[in-house]
Amino acid sequence: LSKVAETVKLLTPTNCMVERCSESAWSEAMNAKVDDDVFGKKKESWYGVEYHLSKIEDNVVKSWQGKNLMPNKMKPSELSLPKPNRFIPRTLELCPDLPAEAKKGPRL
Repeated sequence: LSKVAETVKLLTPTNCMVERCSESAWSEAMNAKVDDDVFGKKKESWYGVEYHLSKIEDNVVKSWQGKNLMPNKMKPSELSLPKPNRFIPRTLELCPDLPAEAKKGPRL
């Protein structure tokens, strides 16, 4: 439990990475001005997937730290957890009425 607490302390707005996966995020990134070799359009080395790396603006980071330098567009009441996914099993136990052959698992 102490290792979990140590890890959680490391999760801060100044050392985070945010992934945005949408057409609007990609078009916004492609129109952004980049003055640095670290940031900008990149290509993943194994599969050749393109992605864009950009710096999180200082005012955004400060707002995450509670310094509220930018207006908050979302109300806390609008935040919620996703609905349960019925395709994710609640337990990994096999059904008791499963045939013995099926319980053996795949064979190569």
